Amino acid sequence: MIHKSINSFPFTLIIRNRRALDRGFIPEQLVDREAELEALRRIMRPMLRERLPSHAFVYGGVGVGKTTLVRFFMRDVEGVRKIYHSCLWARSSKDIILAILKEAGRKIPSLRGYSRGEMMALVARASRGVHSLLVLDEANALLGEAMEFLEALLREQPGGGFSIILVSLNPPDQVLSRPLLSVLGYASSVQLRPYDAKTLREILRQRAELSLVPGTWDEGLLELIAESAASYGDARLAIEILQRAAERAEALGRGSVEPEDVREAMAKINPFLTESKLSELPDGELMALLAVARALRGRAVASLRQVYEEYQGLAEEGLAEAASYSTIHRRILSLAEAGILSVRKVGERRKGVRLLVTIMDFPATRLEELIMQRLKSEA
Repeated sequence: MIHKSINSFPFTLIIRNRRALDRGFIPEQLVDREAELEALRRIMRPMLRERLPSHAFVYGGVGVGKTTLVRFFMRDVEGVRKIYHSCLWARSSKDIILAILKEAGRKIPSLRGYSRGEMMALVARASRGVHSLLVLDEANALLGEAMEFLEALLREQPGGGFSIILVSLNPPDQVLSRPLLSVLGYASSVQLRPYDAKTLREILRQRAELSLVPGTWDEGLLELIAESAASYGDARLAIEILQRAAERAEALGRGSVEPEDVREAMAKINPFLTESKLSELPDGELMALLAVARALRGRAVASLRQVYEEYQGLAEEGLAEAASYSTIHRRILSLAEAGILSVRKVGERRKGVRLLVTIMDFPATRLEELIMQRLKSEA
């Protein structure tokens, strides 16, 4: 879709809804977290049904959807005051109290010189007559004195009472003080495991449909991004790669996002392949990698047969020594073991299995240029 800018220079619109790529965006449907959502609802059932205190601890690695899960859960909760607070940079008991008072619409005091009892009295007055759901994200950053306050909050249940959900990178026994853990309960944890490539692809499809202009992306592109982020199980990384790749394609005035945009984005966000690693490769592996780079021109993935055909072309140009198909196969697997390439088998054994090859985090065109520069310098 071509538009005219304020300065009358045409540009191609690819991203139509940037909000859907934002870290804080909560989709209408969760992808592959139904079991965890149901577990959280089960733990919080006393609060949901009878406004009785219920407490949960949600944990898992970076980008596994902890915040999205909890915010999604909060969205459907009714009849309670909902308080969300990130402890990443505001991790003291005073920070938590200020968040409670702010949500209650109360005047915010400085709290300087307030005793613990006086601060609890403020909380009690602010929450009188209403049950509160307090969600503390990044709970692994909480200070020790904040945990003491939370323990007191759970024991005393001021005002209309409090239910608490803590969200953390690490499991509860690595984060919470023993007294707080005993009050919270040992059976109240929900663990989120890393996403696999299939689920990441579904998440990316959901975000691409919401954020990008139809026809500017395809399934092969999503598969490349999903494979790039799968080793981390990180949906946040996958979505950021999609966003940066789309922004690059848009800035270059193209009508669609291409595999090179993804590799360029991955190289900037989380590079594995570096020029120093290239300099350490044996000549045989380096030439096989050059063949891969050429085979990936305009492609998300290439078959081993396509790579071998490119290698034969290099041999004909005098850039590489002739090598058999099995030798190239072995070199490709060696590069994959080193983490430089990603390979996967497709097809059935009876009908024939193909090996597909790709580069995740380095633009194939730039890789070809670097290898050619090295060859020229050594000539």
